[in-house]
Amino acid sequence: MLYRVKAWLAHGCLSKPINQRLLGEVVEQGSAGAIVGITPVAQPALFNRGELMNRLGGDVDLLADVVRIFLDDCPKRLMAIKNAVDLKDAELIRTTAHALKGAAGTMSAAAVFDAAQALERLGTEGRLEPAEAAWRILATEASNLMDIFRQMDAARTARTSCAR
Repeated sequence: MLYRVKAWLAHGCLSKPINQRLLGEVVEQGSAGAIVGITPVAQPALFNRGELMNRLGGDVDLLADVVRIFLDDCPKRLMAIKNAVDLKDAELIRTTAHALKGAAGTMSAAAVFDAAQALERLGTEGRLEPAEAAWRILATEASNLMDIFRQMDAARTARTSCAR
């Protein structure tokens, strides 16, 4: 440990005076594989369940229905957006992204909403260069959301079939 401290001092990585207790903790954490000084950032929820349930009046059966509808509809909307991007059709990008943005807003899915809104804006502005990258972000966010919704649907189906 002493050779590390001397090397850090020599290269200006540590400032004086040294707090030995803190240095010891840092070295111990660092050797244990922890990243010191970096707090992991929590990933935002893929959708706001409380907000969605409030919008649906607390009706869990209605929640199950809208989740299934979204799961059926979203892949079709994504294909339409991808087609618009491939065609480099700004107006079609705008309208198809707008439609998915509305569905995501209804589902309280902020990440998909934001990604669709970014693509919609690109279409509105006729900026096609970044559209492919924006499409990939949207597709990833939508895929993650659909995975969560599929898990919810499967869990509900399992609970329902066990109750029979």
